[in-house]
Amino acid sequence: MARVAIRYGCLVVSCLLLAAQDEQQECTTLGGTASETKIRRLARDHKPVRVQLRKVLAEASGGRHWDLLRPTDCLSLAISNDGTFFGPTRDAASPLTLQRVAPARLDCIPWRTLQRLMETLALLDREQLQGDALLRELQKESFPNYNDVLDDGPIPLSVVAKEPNGVYVDGHSTPELKRVLTEPLLSNVTRKLSKVMKEQPHSISLWLSARAATEKLHYESTNSWFCQLTGARDITFVSHSDVEKIYPVLLNEEWQLLLKPDGKLVQERIPREYQTPGYVAAADLDEPDHVRFPKLENASRVLCPMQPGDCLWVPSFWWRHSRTGAGAPNLAVSLWFGAMSGSQMDAQAAQFGLESYARVSQRELRNAPVHTEL
Repeated sequence: MARVAIRYGCLVVSCLLLAAQDEQQECTTLGGTASETKIRRLARDHKPVRVQLRKVLAEASGGRHWDLLRPTDCLSLAISNDGTFFGPTRDAASPLTLQRVAPARLDCIPWRTLQRLMETLALLDREQLQGDALLRELQKESFPNYNDVLDDGPIPLSVVAKEPNGVYVDGHSTPELKRVLTEPLLSNVTRKLSKVMKEQPHSISLWLSARAATEKLHYESTNSWFCQLTGARDITFVSHSDVEKIYPVLLNEEWQLLLKPDGKLVQERIPREYQTPGYVAAADLDEPDHVRFPKLENASRVLCPMQPGDCLWVPSFWWRHSRTGAGAPNLAVSLWFGAMSGSQMDAQAAQFGLESYARVSQRELRNAPVHTEL
């Protein structure tokens, strides 16, 4: 059974740890005139690089972002309790006191409807409006939960706007998205980054939010370029070489959130045969617990603030945390590439290291004190 450490107010040692914030280094930044050769040389070092491609992305980041997809192209909408995604949540009953919960998803919402929803959410948050007329419009649009095990049927989008739940669109490599790579809004940046990588992107993802949204620490095993089209976001990286300091653990996704017709989220257990394992960081950059995770304070971080027209090299196996604000739609795309020739990265070694450190973390956390505030 896990031991419990209780902190009364702020103990001297704990205060010193919290005050001694890790030194954050800002990522390398290149201007829009940087050559493909120079960008490629830096990317081969396998560290984040931000490139200001505002001229290349002028149309997509200059107000035409809603033209990225056709009005009837559909994507799913992810919904969480507090606007956080990807990370584990607390579970006192678990041996590690952690669990993975999949967000609720409303299925196949047309792009035109997502635009109206996101602009409504942004307006409501920005102006602090009740927005009855706006909500009546959304009442007409209803979509079912993905895997509707409770048989609730279609849920009106108005309940999404009424409740303070976090919402997020993450579309991945649908035929509609792949088409975008060669269409005018993104064709210039696709061409530019393909010259850098000396290959074409094999897939594309889209990220859209309106309310404040946080992606907890997570990683990808493939390289990508992340391009900000509208809105701003802060991305913080932790290197694969520091992975032990964020306490990676392997957890099954045991639970699924479902959105009820009244706008409330309920948690349902996923049948064991459909549970998927995944590595997550047990340590939390937003709420660092230096008693339970003492190595976290020594994890070096790289901060990359993103503005419209910026593209960011996201190296494989680097863990990243992302935060967007409220009051305006926030849209970005990821272009995914294979291994980079001449790169300093050994993906096989990184995967082996992650698996090894995860086993160590799981042993340590079973006996680590659970930090409780009074």
